[in-house]
Amino acid sequence: MKPARGVRRTSADGTTRRGFLGGVSKVGMAVVAGAAGLVETGQKAMASPQATWRCCNLYFGQPNCPINSSGSYYCTRGTMRQWCCCSGSRTYACGECTGGSSCGQGPFYCSAGWTTAPNTCVSGCASGVATADAAELATWNNGTYPSAPAPDYVDAHPEVFAVRHR
Repeated sequence: MKPARGVRRTSADGTTRRGFLGGVSKVGMAVVAGAAGLVETGQKAMASPQATWRCCNLYFGQPNCPINSSGSYYCTRGTMRQWCCCSGSRTYACGECTGGSSCGQGPFYCSAGWTTAPNTCVSGCASGVATADAAELATWNNGTYPSAPAPDYVDAHPEVFAVRHR
C-alpha cells in the first residue's frame, strides 16, 4: 500500500529507504573510486582484479593476453601457468602469464581463459594449446579485446602487479 501524499516510509530505526539506498550507493561509489585509484596507469583502463571470468579467478578479471593467428593465447613476457575449473557442464582452463613460479605469484602480465570440455565437467586440465573461446577470438578480431598492460610497465610497478587479489 502506498503511503499518503507527504508521508515518508521509515524503518524501525527511523531511516528512510531512500536515505539508506543513497548511503549504500555513496559507499559503493567510494569503493569503486578507491579501487580505480589503485591501478593508475598511462595504459588503457584495465579490468578489475577482483572480477571473475567463468569459474576462473583471473588476475585481470577477464582474458586479456594476446591471441596469435591460430587463435591461441601467448605470453609476451613470463610463463603461462594453468589450472582448470568447472562451471555447469563445462570445464575451463585458466591461465596467467606470470614471472612467478606458480599461477598465484606475480608479477602478472596478462590473463587467459578457454573452454577445454564444452559438454562435461572433468577433473584436471586437458593438455594442448591454450586456444581462445570463439567469443574471445571474435572480440580480438574485431579490435575490441581488452589489452594487458605493457610488460615494461608491469616490471616498473611490481607493487601493483605482484599481489594476487583473491
